[in-house]
Amino acid sequence: MRYFVVKGGKGKTEQLEIPRFRLDDHSEKSPSSFVIVFLHNDKIFEYGFVLGGDNVIEEWLIVWITNRKTTVFHRNGSELKSSATYFKVGKIIQKANQVKDWNLFLTKAFEYEQPGNELILEVKDWFDRLRPISGIDSSGYEVFTIENLDNPSARDKHIEFIRNADFSMEDVIVKESKGVFMLSEPDEDQPVWMLEVSQLIQKMQELMPEKTVIELKTRHKRYKDDGSFEFVEFSRSDESAGTVKFIALAGPILDILTNGGTLLVDELDTQLHPLLVQKIVEEFNSKERNPKNAQLIFNSHNTSTLGKLRRDQVWFTKRQVWCRGT
Repeated sequence: MRYFVVKGGKGKTEQLEIPRFRLDDHSEKSPSSFVIVFLHNDKIFEYGFVLGGDNVIEEWLIVWITNRKTTVFHRNGSELKSSATYFKVGKIIQKANQVKDWNLFLTKAFEYEQPGNELILEVKDWFDRLRPISGIDSSGYEVFTIENLDNPSARDKHIEFIRNADFSMEDVIVKESKGVFMLSEPDEDQPVWMLEVSQLIQKMQELMPEKTVIELKTRHKRYKDDGSFEFVEFSRSDESAGTVKFIALAGPILDILTNGGTLLVDELDTQLHPLLVQKIVEEFNSKERNPKNAQLIFNSHNTSTLGKLRRDQVWFTKRQVWCRGT
């Protein structure tokens, strides 16, 4: 939904893929609905849209201000009804025919930073600060964490966060090296064509620019028999999957806690020890470490986390499976 809002539905050369339920004919051909309700700047917003095969069937934005419900705009096909107070730019957009059947009015309205459009820009601010990430694949945000660990102004805060998770590690180090493509020496007994291919690959490698390889190292204490200790470095492959994931999560978690916003994590507890999940929850529940009221939304199959949550912070869900009769 966030991706669709950010992109506006469709560009000049490509149409965004619309998710469908594909396990029965009826659902695959039916419209897909997306609705989100959120609290931002002491106002409750409801935004939603319904997508057909290649067009937006319906779109709406509702706001509650001091318990008063106001429809900012409602679009039904190409017909638009809007509030003269909160959506003045709606008439401008519609008159200029800037929104096609496959575009969203909300996304186009984000472009108008002018008096009378403050409410729309509040919605934009909320979507801008929504960070959906995967708890299964950390590759998308691990680079962000590594950049922070390599940044002197952010490094100490990240190291402290990782240490406080009660790991035995003392430090996390980012090392850069030049990537070298190693080619084994060709065997003289090989066919001539294989020798020629080896030589060609070697020449191509010499012409290619060197690549910078970034490697993450962790540093631990190694205790000696006399009671003293020395430091030993572990590579990424030496650490457990849970440790590697927790380090990767440090970046987006601290970013949200520092700047505010909403972090949405699918399968947060995958590969993480229950105590590490509880540690993350404690960070968001702490008024001291979460001064801007950042929000964490995650799904979990581990009930041990419930002990760190208030009753109003828990939603129980179940998968509903149905099929149409023949």
